[in-house]
Amino acid sequence: IFVGPDRFRQRNDLETTTDQAKIAAFATAGNHFFTIGAEYDRFDVLNLFVQDGTGTAEFDSFADLQAGTPSDFVIRVPVSGNIDDATALFEREIYTVYAQDEWQLTPDFLLQFGVRYDFYNGDSKPAPNPTFLARYGFSNQTGFDQLDVVQPRAGFRYDAGDLGLGGYTVIRGGVGIFSGGDPTVLFSNSYTNNGITLDDVFLNEIQAANITDFLGEGVQPNVLPLAVAGDGEVNAIDPDFEIPRVLRANFGVEHQFDFGPTLMIDYIYSKNNNPLFVQDLTLAQIGTAPDGRPLYRQVDFLDPDCATNPASAACSARTTSDYLLTNGKGGRGHVASVSLRDSWPQGGAFLGIGGDITIGYSYSDVTEIQPLTSSRAVSNYGNFSKIDVNNPEASRSNASRSHNALFRLNLEKDLFGDNTTEFTFFLKYRTGQPFSYNFDTPGAFNPFGDSNAFEDRVLLYVPAVNDPTVTYAPGFDLAAFNQYLADSGLDEYRGSIVPRNAFDSGDYWDLDLRFSQELPGFFGSDRFKFIVDVENALNLIDSSWNTLRDVSFEYNVPIVQTQINGAGQYEFVNFVDPRNGDELVPLSTSTGPSVWQVQFGLRYEF
Repeated sequence: IFVGPDRFRQRNDLETTTDQAKIAAFATAGNHFFTIGAEYDRFDVLNLFVQDGTGTAEFDSFADLQAGTPSDFVIRVPVSGNIDDATALFEREIYTVYAQDEWQLTPDFLLQFGVRYDFYNGDSKPAPNPTFLARYGFSNQTGFDQLDVVQPRAGFRYDAGDLGLGGYTVIRGGVGIFSGGDPTVLFSNSYTNNGITLDDVFLNEIQAANITDFLGEGVQPNVLPLAVAGDGEVNAIDPDFEIPRVLRANFGVEHQFDFGPTLMIDYIYSKNNNPLFVQDLTLAQIGTAPDGRPLYRQVDFLDPDCATNPASAACSARTTSDYLLTNGKGGRGHVASVSLRDSWPQGGAFLGIGGDITIGYSYSDVTEIQPLTSSRAVSNYGNFSKIDVNNPEASRSNASRSHNALFRLNLEKDLFGDNTTEFTFFLKYRTGQPFSYNFDTPGAFNPFGDSNAFEDRVLLYVPAVNDPTVTYAPGFDLAAFNQYLADSGLDEYRGSIVPRNAFDSGDYWDLDLRFSQELPGFFGSDRFKFIVDVENALNLIDSSWNTLRDVSFEYNVPIVQTQINGAGQYEFVNFVDPRNGDELVPLSTSTGPSVWQVQFGLRYEF
């Protein structure tokens, strides 16, 4: 049971101003058409975002709530005592210049090539944190200065004509570098979380100070002295940060047959260069797991013992993470699609019914090193499954759906006068949400040292039969575990770590219908159009049909709790059977796509 605002909406204020200017010029010389231009984009930000700004408490019982004795408590405290001092103020400017030449080499062949240059600037820097500098050896003040990216591009279009296929063919393609997106929302974390203005105060610190009166509205005065300037969470940007780039190439063929239909075939390849990801700087490697992945521990690098032997008891632990936005390697995409469409008039058609039809299919295989779907560094660090918890490698994207298909049929007829009656049938199919099988890593079952262990995001090692690297604790249900490996398909990965997103939730079908009827207006040239939309028509027929059930975010299924014994072996302690009735994994229903909806509309056209 949750009461009050959630932890992310306790102290919030956001104001932004955008100023843009654009200029372009065009010129023709022979069979060349030139475009040159420049753009300016300035973004000013005032951002106050303080999670747990008034405190987040957890109580084990209602009696504990009445007594004011939480089992867990955290509050993010402004060190100065003034919450306004936590406001991030910064600006970001992008200067852009570009040029392009469209060269009509022949009447049938068009060649395009050009280049775009983006340069970032920003006078504001995150507040300097001397403790961070001493702890890690570099400054937390990296901002938007001196960031740039050059983006050359080329493309072509060839009107090939008949080619003996009975119709008209167009062949097109291109290749180029594209910027991976404006990183402002990710950079903003460094201005808010500089470790100077804010510090997290935890329940154990409050109890150690013998403070009992700490619950109430806002930061209690007796808690404020526990906040230490320079020791709060820092979100830093790598001093060698580079704007991410994507190499993208496409090739397509479009052919219109003499008898009407149009066939389109397209392929897109993409490769990520300098993709972004987030690391936890407090993690130091202290060993290697039986399957070869690194083991970590959160340490305080201000402690000299941590520099020499981070695994030793003399090395001080650090529970507050510091995050680094940096560049990695890997990530690519293959997307292929084919579609066929046709249309026909009412005149001469069967029963005088005109319409159009589209059939399409696409296949995608996309990998990434980190989804980066959140605005917060801690969420981007934690919200996905990994082999190495601090250095992710490219793996199947959360959004990569292998198969997508659609069928659209639109029928129309003028039943009275020239007022058209239309019926549209739209059927969609897609592969289910990908998900991963992981270790369950609460408390003592986190030998990997994951600083976000509560998210159960360490990918599972599946032992081989008689695997020398794995032992089983008394009480571990090995028979049930082996049966689940067979039923789920996990036994395919025996002796290895299961890849991220190697499995899919159930496939999804969706049928939408539309009926529309034109009605005469008042003056002859005007008319009304009555529309009825039915979304998820299958669910309207039967409420058990066409419900979207997927493994819920963060798309992982933890099934084993493990430790590492003194011999360096995994000791599987508990099998956490994830079955939910007849389902192998727990699936949650997405309400919106899983219920039918009917919408009525009336449009007046004149």
